[in-house]
Amino acid sequence: MWRMCILLLLSGSAVESLYAQSDVRWLIVNPVSLNFSSADPDTGVALASSTVTWRTRFGDTGRTWRLSVQAASVRVSNCDKIPPSAFRIACSAVSVAKHGNGVCASPVPLSTSPQVIASGSQGDHNYNSTAEIQVQFLDSWRYPAATAPACSLTLSYTLEAL
Repeated sequence: MWRMCILLLLSGSAVESLYAQSDVRWLIVNPVSLNFSSADPDTGVALASSTVTWRTRFGDTGRTWRLSVQAASVRVSNCDKIPPSAFRIACSAVSVAKHGNGVCASPVPLSTSPQVIASGSQGDHNYNSTAEIQVQFLDSWRYPAATAPACSLTLSYTLEAL
């Protein structure tokens, strides 16, 4: 059985230590660990999802926000032959706080450079905003994942509230 564990290690030790502009109150990624498993790569694309939830500090309705993601390394831990580009990252849904809006960007290959996956205008700071993120392991025949220890990929999220 092919198994892959994708670990989203967040920069710093506290939620607010994630890189963010001064207008971001907090950002949470859940779950932090994403698991991939596939007994046969022909059975389909391995997929895992997580939810990014945030709240702005002052909620200046109408101001721009952007959510980006990037791989923290050029290789996947425990599976050093798998490059980040073997994964595709996509936003499948976004819900912005009252009076705001957001759109998902087109799916992109994972990279060590920041990739904008969602953007829009800020809503009321008293309400949470969320984005549903999907990570797909696309080339499991070319890059078989390890079973023990599992492969782990470190992702870094950036929320800019401009």
